[in-house]
Amino acid sequence: MSDDANHLLRAASLATPMALRVAVTLGLPDRLRTPGTVDDVAAELNLSPTALDVLLGHLGTLGVVERIDDGYLTTAYGANLCQDNENGVANLLHLDRAAGRAELAFVELAHSIRTGEAAYSRRYGKDFWTDLSAQPHLRHSFDQQMTNRFRAEIPQVVAGID
Repeated sequence: MSDDANHLLRAASLATPMALRVAVTLGLPDRLRTPGTVDDVAAELNLSPTALDVLLGHLGTLGVVERIDDGYLTTAYGANLCQDNENGVANLLHLDRAAGRAELAFVELAHSIRTGEAAYSRRYGKDFWTDLSAQPHLRHSFDQQMTNRFRAEIPQVVAGID
């Protein structure tokens, strides 16, 4: 297989983005700020130890966690995925929050391109704004996402004004 084909296959893989999203959703970066064995973390979070071990192994190859004598530990790089990090990444990736839920609707992209219909409503049975209105935790996460975005963009806007 050519290098270009290999590159395209790697770019199309959903394994890494979903591994990161699942790790954030399960709270693994936060939990592993202190070392934890696979069995202990699996028991605490009610997860399959075997599946968790595979996930942590993949996260280790990404540099999000590191394997240590006592199990796994979140790296400085992985700490960017912690809930209290002010970068807002955890809010964007968490599958039970507005952005993560919206991005899952991309599995309906082919339908949207064929028909022109919205992917979100096809996946969830209602449009994005109705879903936010019906689920306060989604609305809160969306509002936080917008706040983080404005905090990042306002200095650029102000700098551009004489």
